[in-house]
Amino acid sequence: MSTFPQNSLQPEVSSFFKTALGAQSISHAYLFVGAHSEARLEMAKDLAAALVESDRSLIDAGTHPDVRVYKPASAVGYLSEQITEIINDVQLSPSRAHRKVFIVQDAQSLTDKTANALLKTLEEPPEDVTFLLLAQSETTVLPTIVSRSQLIRFRHEDERELVSVLMQKMNDATEDQIISALHVASSPRAAQAFLRNPSERRAQAILLETIAELPKFSTWQLLQKAQEVLGALEANNTEKHAHANLQHDKGNNRRQDEAGCGAGCAESAQNAEQQATLDAARAAEQQAAIEKEFLSAKALKEIEKAQKRAQKAASSEALEQLLHAAELFFRDIVALEAGVAETILALPDTLETERRACINWDSAQALRGIEIVEAARNNVRHNVAARLAFEAMLCHMEDELCQK
Repeated sequence: MSTFPQNSLQPEVSSFFKTALGAQSISHAYLFVGAHSEARLEMAKDLAAALVESDRSLIDAGTHPDVRVYKPASAVGYLSEQITEIINDVQLSPSRAHRKVFIVQDAQSLTDKTANALLKTLEEPPEDVTFLLLAQSETTVLPTIVSRSQLIRFRHEDERELVSVLMQKMNDATEDQIISALHVASSPRAAQAFLRNPSERRAQAILLETIAELPKFSTWQLLQKAQEVLGALEANNTEKHAHANLQHDKGNNRRQDEAGCGAGCAESAQNAEQQATLDAARAAEQQAAIEKEFLSAKALKEIEKAQKRAQKAASSEALEQLLHAAELFFRDIVALEAGVAETILALPDTLETERRACINWDSAQALRGIEIVEAARNNVRHNVAARLAFEAMLCHMEDELCQK
């Protein structure tokens, strides 16, 4: 089995799985509880990568055919169709690895009906299948599920400890930037990814600057700003997809680099980015050819479905994170208006922008701004087109907050 990375924020859990992997003593089902939901998911993905002996990037991209990541498909919990899909998939042999892994997020959202449908599979899964169930607490999960899983408790993380750890890893980031990223992002890993991603940071900066200076923009300019924000996010998704393709087969990447060296040397620095994109596309084509040769048509279809789900999930996560930043921005305005110490703001790295926003917004307007942002988040969660949701949000702010 592949090596398991040490997690400095959850050392006990890391040590447990290192020992279990070394002894090849893996349970058929684990229930992760405690800490933040993203901390549990990060650990589950690390464990899945080790179990299928794969690069973690394939798990993140949703392109590994033997790792499935599920979350509730409706506001009321898991759908029967999702559980049926899991049960049927469990019966199929692994496509690439020697084991299949099913990550079930928000296990507390399994209803009596869906939990009972999954129960028999949890009791007697094939030997080459491992379930990783994630939940807030074992008390929120049906007892029948808890009793058939090995409980893994995560300790809650202290923000000061997180900042200290990330300061060591992110030498080029300030403490204020790290604190802000931790508040905006869903996990320490996501915070690191955000700080290293200029497209996401640019999208956030544009949105917050637009909110701060909203009264000076016309409706048409606000619509353009919405498009500018989404354009930065779309560029970000393209970059992530290209990176996943490049990581998909390292051997192919090395051959591509060697083959493209002569052309690359002739290219100017201005064309370097285009060349990298072309290389990523070529690597993806080569990988597709390999998969068509070695995988069945059904397996290919499952991989395509997983890729689509992963791309949609990545896009939704970026939108959610961006809107969360807008909400925190308005909350900081309320705090500044109330005279709260600047050292406890959620977004300390945007303090100057927040001060300018305080010139335009009072506490009541900022509170209404939070409601408008939350409405936009609900729209995105209910599959309203991102562009429409952002345009409507900025126009509602203009109508309701700006003094005419």
